[in-house]
Amino acid sequence: MPIGDTAGHLQGLLASSSSSSEALTRLRGAQAAFFGAGWLVAFSPEAFAGADTGPLLLRPGLGAGAAARLRRLCTPQSTAVMALFLACDLSAQAMSRLSLASIADDGGSVTLGSDSFSIPDYAQSLVRAQLVHRRREGAKATDPLFVHPTAVGPRRANVLLDTLRSVGKRTSISVGRSDSREPGRGGEAWLQVRRVSVTRLEGLRPGANL
Repeated sequence: MPIGDTAGHLQGLLASSSSSSEALTRLRGAQAAFFGAGWLVAFSPEAFAGADTGPLLLRPGLGAGAAARLRRLCTPQSTAVMALFLACDLSAQAMSRLSLASIADDGGSVTLGSDSFSIPDYAQSLVRAQLVHRRREGAKATDPLFVHPTAVGPRRANVLLDTLRSVGKRTSISVGRSDSREPGRGGEAWLQVRRVSVTRLEGLRPGANL
């Protein structure tokens, strides 16, 4: 399994967890499964320091409560921007490169390059609403998921960053140093920011009795 697929699988497990404790339980289960296939999944206890606070922990960034606040207060584009940022760690630059085809029809996943990320069930409608909105505007699969009347190209990322900060203030959801995030934040980078590593165990035959 490529490292990107591994990251996507782990992200799906963690993004839909309701708490750090559930995320930890799921991660430990994944450790056992990956070890049987010849991979070592290691993580730092520091990833759980401070209980359920902070964007860099293994806890889901987009909890059910936050999803409910977004659903009540914001427009389709605003909700989708915040949902993708919290659930997938996508930067404004990364989101500016998304097309309609990047989002699954049910809003359950997003694909960026070789990376694929899962959206929790309770938050899929937040992303799907933007997909439906753009289709009603006549956008095709290859058209940008997020648009602005005057900002195009690289400037679109600045608009999305402003949107992210505005939504954060309106909903009391912390976005941290959102402007410092790297464009992709996928694959190995997604794991590294959560102090998780995946290493191939040389000489271990997958499925071997240990």
